[in-house]
Amino acid sequence: MLEKAGLHHDTLEEKYGVRGLVLGHVEMDFKTIARFGDTLDIETTVSRIGGASFDISHMISRNQQPVLTGHETRIWAIEDPKSAVGITSIKIPPEIRKILTNSPD
Repeated sequence: MLEKAGLHHDTLEEKYGVRGLVLGHVEMDFKTIARFGDTLDIETTVSRIGGASFDISHMISRNQQPVLTGHETRIWAIEDPKSAVGITSIKIPPEIRKILTNSPD
């Protein structure tokens, strides 16, 4: 999503100091099997934006029937040498919020 808006990982690091979009939580529910040769549709949307994190929902379907649904929480993080893990979360900048809320993917 961010790359489509011209914000490659290197740009995020240079402009915002972002060291990554930390995967804070992930869950998936498999509904049915998919086989080699199946044509699958993948829909990804930003379903929530918090102060320093956002949720992404995924739906994989075949013929409009769910094969898998998933959800992940990503954390906007910068380098922090004082932190035990070397990073800390910070507020998502307004221009990034706008990209996330207007993203068609």
